[in-house]
Amino acid sequence: MRHTTRAGPGVTLGLTAALALALAACGGDDDDAKPAASTEQQAPASLVGKYTTELKPSDLPPDAPGELNPGSLRWTLTVANSGGVDDGPVFAIANVKAGSLEGPAFGVKGNVVLLHREECGAGAKPFYDNSYRYRLSGDTLTFTKVTNHCPDKVAETILTSEPWTKVN
Repeated sequence: MRHTTRAGPGVTLGLTAALALALAACGGDDDDAKPAASTEQQAPASLVGKYTTELKPSDLPPDAPGELNPGSLRWTLTVANSGGVDDGPVFAIANVKAGSLEGPAFGVKGNVVLLHREECGAGAKPFYDNSYRYRLSGDTLTFTKVTNHCPDKVAETILTSEPWTKVN
């Protein structure tokens, strides 16, 4: 005598649902995939504000791109959780004489600022997702590069060369 087991409709439905969930969880190998938004947070209140820095001529690379030679070596940085596109967060870098350089959306994960679609003046792609580790000590803010895919390194030079001082 041969015994066969047949799953009832409830078991079949449960297995089908489990298989569908497993397949949905499998992602492709999309190079532009970003970490889930839930892993990022808004900037902490201590980081939000306006900062200023002044680069030294020695901070500039030889044959520096024009964005680094706008007539002033003084820069401002505004970190805000609103005021950007669709009133989202903004990380705005501006030269005191020439005006705005860029203002990408961003998130924070631990002590890392994640810039989304940071504008780049050089390279095949005009926008990159870049990240910088930050350290805030009193009113002094410093950045170190984690990743920067922009070939001209303009924002990287501005952000990482000199410390920033909080002005409000």
